[in-house]
Amino acid sequence: MLSLKPIILSTILGVVTFGTVLAQVDHCQMYAGILRKADSLSQAGSYVAAIKTYRAARVACPVKIYETDLRIERIVYRLIQMREQALQRRDELVQQMALLEKDLQRLAGRSEDYREGVSAFMEKRSPSFMGR
Repeated sequence: MLSLKPIILSTILGVVTFGTVLAQVDHCQMYAGILRKADSLSQAGSYVAAIKTYRAARVACPVKIYETDLRIERIVYRLIQMREQALQRRDELVQQMALLEKDLQRLAGRSEDYREGVSAFMEKRSPSFMGR
């Protein structure tokens, strides 16, 4: 069932013009179901699928585009935060790996095999490693 709903088309120089838009009387019944699906996708961490579903909600109910766009913006903001946290964590892990590498190199430099390798190089002979 369709009805005509009046809307303001423009207010140029203080002149208000009116038009009509076709809208469903049930006023976007599908919208609530689509939002529930998009919200559950978002909560599950399927952010790209959630954004696509929110875009479908925009099509299903153009009257609520602003509300839907706010939900999409929240997901995008969350993704930006997650990216920043991931980059920060990556930097921490690289620093930890560098410290570990430093310690392991120090230990390797104290081994008998290291000394054998250096002395074999200096004496220009093949090393005889013992695994120590």
